[in-house]
Amino acid sequence: MRNEEYKKMKSINLAIVSNIVFDPYIKTSLINSFSKQNINVNIFSVFIEDYDLMSINEMVTNVDLIFVALNFERLYPNYPLTLYEGNSGTEEIVNNTINLSKTIYDCLLTKFYVPVIWLNFEDYYMKFKNIIGNVFCGEYIVDSINLKLQETIHDCIFIDLKRLIANVGIFKSYDFKGKYRWSNPYSKELVESISIEIYKQYLILHYITKKCIVLDCDQVLWGGILEENGFDCIRIDGGTIGKPFQDFQRMLLYLYYHGVILCVCSKNDESNVLNVFKEHSGMILKEQNIACFMVNWDNKPTNIKKISDYLNIGLDSIVFIDDSEEEIAEVNSILPEVFTIKYNNKTIYENLTLFSLNQHINLTNVNNRTNAYKTKHTRNALKKLYQNQEEYLRSLKIIIDIHQSIPSEFLRISELTQKTNKMTNGIRYTFYEIERISKSEYNLFSVFLKDKFSDFGLVGVIGINGDTLDLFSLSCRAFGKGVEEKMISFIKKYNIKKFIFQSTSKNDHVYELINKNIKNCQVL
Repeated sequence: MRNEEYKKMKSINLAIVSNIVFDPYIKTSLINSFSKQNINVNIFSVFIEDYDLMSINEMVTNVDLIFVALNFERLYPNYPLTLYEGNSGTEEIVNNTINLSKTIYDCLLTKFYVPVIWLNFEDYYMKFKNIIGNVFCGEYIVDSINLKLQETIHDCIFIDLKRLIANVGIFKSYDFKGKYRWSNPYSKELVESISIEIYKQYLILHYITKKCIVLDCDQVLWGGILEENGFDCIRIDGGTIGKPFQDFQRMLLYLYYHGVILCVCSKNDESNVLNVFKEHSGMILKEQNIACFMVNWDNKPTNIKKISDYLNIGLDSIVFIDDSEEEIAEVNSILPEVFTIKYNNKTIYENLTLFSLNQHINLTNVNNRTNAYKTKHTRNALKKLYQNQEEYLRSLKIIIDIHQSIPSEFLRISELTQKTNKMTNGIRYTFYEIERISKSEYNLFSVFLKDKFSDFGLVGVIGINGDTLDLFSLSCRAFGKGVEEKMISFIKKYNIKKFIFQSTSKNDHVYELINKNIKNCQVL
């Protein structure tokens, strides 16, 4: 029954707060985008004009996401003539716009505590450039507003509208018929681009993205064939042939710093590949950035399955990149859950838009995670020396720390609740929701793990609301190391009578764990 309920389409409410009209295009585009995640999005528009915030106060209370878009031309239809006539100066316009925006945001924050996506201002609608030419005139008032707005409102997600217009093209971004007919100045193409960005930010907020990239080496990380050309003749330099591979490695390193696990799966001699990572001056990626090397002469599907098991992640979390049509076809046939990309330096960056990653990074968490994976070989070798699990765990000299969560841990806690599918009670919280519940009587606890080989960092979270166990989540990296038992012992200190559980179709073990150890606990 729980699995059937999980498969039902989720429904969210999205409010569009604006001084222009985005219909008729935005609703269709948003509905189509969110349906990819089996989400039914209910959209309602709140039209605001000047400082009249009555429409915000009348908004329904059940809102999950807010999109704010203030149009600069609508706010100041006579700009830049007002500057010439001396009616107002640039600084006054900037300050007035910031004050209005802050007032709107504060009003929303008072009524709701949900993520707010804010569309930055743009000035490409202005026609005077057609007369004076595309010269730098030093005004660029909307850029000043956008910068100051980000300094004033810290908790918003700001979408760069000028970049979206650049992608679409200035002349293709406006619909003058729509502007004068129903107050929608933007073209269908631009509005759809905005809709896609709103959807992407939702994915980022909920950590809905792939977790791991598995990489071939030859003609992907470097030019040439290592076994044939040798160490000195593969191309990873700044020249014409080698530079595209270096650029791709830079992109991979960027993904690594934003939490993507990098692995290598190559038909090569392992010592030769490791030598390139350690010794070649042209390599941007280093050995320490790679969580797992699966370098041998076995077929790629077998090795990818081994990587999946080694990392304890699902095949559907993996992206495989190879330059060979045959290798791609074989993986597609045997492991259809894996997302495959045929490497081409002209299209690879467009293909990587499938990742939806938070702009904030925590290098400590990233490095701890990779180091934990890399030292797994050492733990496995050690485990073979002991006859039972208890002796093995004692030999690891494990330290588990459970303490009241602090604000600097909220982002990682949110990530754990959103990304964990096995050792979880299925409750998901965004960073904003974690912030909100932390200010109530809710008891939130962080779980840290380290052993003699590495520091795993923040691996688990417990949430207790009165007599209800509301949140239980543990990273797969920490599973089997006695952490879940320690968490259960900690929970037993509280008089838990209820347990909230939502099936992810993979988390039955948690259901059984709580039922077995927390007696007379009602499952909600």
